[in-house]
Amino acid sequence: MRPYKVLCTANSPEWLGLRHARVTATEAYSLLLDERAPGKKWPKTRSELVLEKAGPVPPSWDDTRRMWHGRYNEDHNRRKFSDITGIRSRGSRIPGPTSKSTNVFLESTELPELACTLDGVLIAPQRQREAITVATSRPWAQQLQDTLHLRGGFGILEMKQTDDFFGKEWKTGVPEHYKHQVWAPLVVTGFEYAVIACQIGAADMEAHVIEHPGKAHVDTLREELVGFWEQVREARNG
Repeated sequence: MRPYKVLCTANSPEWLGLRHARVTATEAYSLLLDERAPGKKWPKTRSELVLEKAGPVPPSWDDTRRMWHGRYNEDHNRRKFSDITGIRSRGSRIPGPTSKSTNVFLESTELPELACTLDGVLIAPQRQREAITVATSRPWAQQLQDTLHLRGGFGILEMKQTDDFFGKEWKTGVPEHYKHQVWAPLVVTGFEYAVIACQIGAADMEAHVIEHPGKAHVDTLREELVGFWEQVREARNG
């Protein structure tokens, strides 16, 4: 039995209302964020997310400039990732006998009101080939291919894009809020691992494996979701 259910496609008229009534992967970190670091405008804090969900469904979804470019370049960057690493990915299918488009909106059956949309699905390479190491400033691609070759199976691919200036933080690992953004779809789908790949500027890319966060994290998410939606109901009635 699948640990998720399909709510709608991401371009369906009902998507905005369904999204408003759930905590999505991009919002998961906000459950734990009481205040931001000085000078930061993102991610949303928990209190900001409570007020947003307590309010009316927004009439439309408006991209920021960065979001528009990230979405526009997503397929291109995913193909580039596959070319560099030799790891195939699909941006249109969840593997299995009842394949579904990855632009569908999925809700966890274990943690209702936690939802996500996948960027893509990885297919671990059965045969190894030489990675294109000249394409990245740090030689991570061959090791990633070797790791997934031994692991086998399928995983989630999460694509990001950032400027050269912010790219340095991806050299040593994954920024904390992005870890939570990937843990959420791992919980929703039941996949054991994900790879988050970030296109940095015009001529570099970094990628890191993120494991399923495990039962303790799922239990924490469950508690936080219950408390969060209680706060939303209180805000609506207040």
